[in-house]
Amino acid sequence: MNSIKIFFALFLTLLIGSRHNDEAQTESNHAAEIVIRINGLSDVWIYLNGVHQNVKSRIDSAYVNTEGKANFRRQVGYEPGEYTVILPDSSFFQLLLDQDQSFSLETEFPDLTAQMQVEGSLENELLYKSIKFSMDQEKRFHNEIQRLQEENSLQPEDDQTQQLRQQYFAEQTDFLGNIFNQYPNALFTKYQAAQQQPAVLRSILSNPTIDNAERQYLMLDHFWDNVDFSDERLLHTPVVFTKLLEYLYNYVPDQTRVKIQAIDLLMHKVLPFPKYYRFFAEWIAQEYQPPQDPYLDSEAIYVHMVDHYLTYERAFWADSVQVYAWQFRTEDKINSLIGKKGTDIKAKDPQGRIRALYDVRAPYVALFFYHAECDHCIEATPKLMQLYHEYKNKGLEVYAIAMDTPDKEWKKFITEQGVQWINVTDQDNPEIRSNYYIPGTPYIYLLNPNRTIIGKDVPIEAIPLLMEQDRRVASQ
Repeated sequence: MNSIKIFFALFLTLLIGSRHNDEAQTESNHAAEIVIRINGLSDVWIYLNGVHQNVKSRIDSAYVNTEGKANFRRQVGYEPGEYTVILPDSSFFQLLLDQDQSFSLETEFPDLTAQMQVEGSLENELLYKSIKFSMDQEKRFHNEIQRLQEENSLQPEDDQTQQLRQQYFAEQTDFLGNIFNQYPNALFTKYQAAQQQPAVLRSILSNPTIDNAERQYLMLDHFWDNVDFSDERLLHTPVVFTKLLEYLYNYVPDQTRVKIQAIDLLMHKVLPFPKYYRFFAEWIAQEYQPPQDPYLDSEAIYVHMVDHYLTYERAFWADSVQVYAWQFRTEDKINSLIGKKGTDIKAKDPQGRIRALYDVRAPYVALFFYHAECDHCIEATPKLMQLYHEYKNKGLEVYAIAMDTPDKEWKKFITEQGVQWINVTDQDNPEIRSNYYIPGTPYIYLLNPNRTIIGKDVPIEAIPLLMEQDRRVASQ
């Protein structure tokens, strides 16, 4: 009996030890084990938000226990990138995650950032070292300005203020430069470097020997110098999309030719990097909304993207149906791009006579597409009539096309508005829509003496400017 008891005792010991070993092994198999202690916070849920390209989303959640401790734990690690921990009162703090995602943080609520302590994560040590350095700089700068104001009646933007700003900027540059040199491959380094403006841009701007066209090209070409497109981690931070918006909206002038040139520069830089290439190609083609400007043709940008980048050969992620869909969408845009010759229109006027666009003798023709019951059209018509009366003798004619409007309503609109330009309807001419892209009404195209489209979606007040510019170009 004693030997049997000893056997079972040994068996239980081995079983319990084995189970403990399995539990320890399971515990160590977690790819992500982020322990966060927030002193002063308990019995609440906190959330982990992430970003991919231009989309922000909630990734995970964790419960803060009575001791202020929460644990973000996953068998499969999070994608390397920047994350935000969101608290119930909407306050938050940042995290940088690379391959090693087992570490701990401790902080105080509500002073989350200043009190943050990091253990076991180089990326977050660097992040919070940098944040605290900037906070200290800001405090020192504020105190110094206050002291100088008390002593010398310092004005907010005088030379001393500018010198202080330059001094603190140089301090920050040195601080980050040391980190970049010591940890060149850290996510913190790549992320922070990408946010910095390339130093060469300042030298390009200040170089008096460079003409405007070359300066513009060089500025666009070097804008992305600090972004490492071989590092896909940056796509899980806000920096890439933020820089894309800055590039297209702030750096690139609102001219179709220059926009396309800038897009080509960017797309050729990312051609060897598939994930960046796909993101930029799809977003620029499908989501980019250029500013409304008579000199800027957003449809030309879409057509260019489809013709050059969303092709069967280059859109490696898309099947043939998707590529065909992109191409199909260009068909109603390609005939009416700025710089192309406008297609002739032959349509009936209120008396049933055929009025041809190409029969109009006036040098400039504003094609006014409208609907009789469209409130914006009703509002725009008197303004266009006023301009028409002022510029009719200066070479302007209006060729107004009622779109999808029953005969009775169309003629009533003409009578009530008292319009005296050329009036026609699209009722017997469905080809008008295939020859002119009309996303909505009212919509105005401006054609020059050669019947070339020189403006589209033109604000009424911009028509004289476009006419003057075209005459100036023609006379050169």
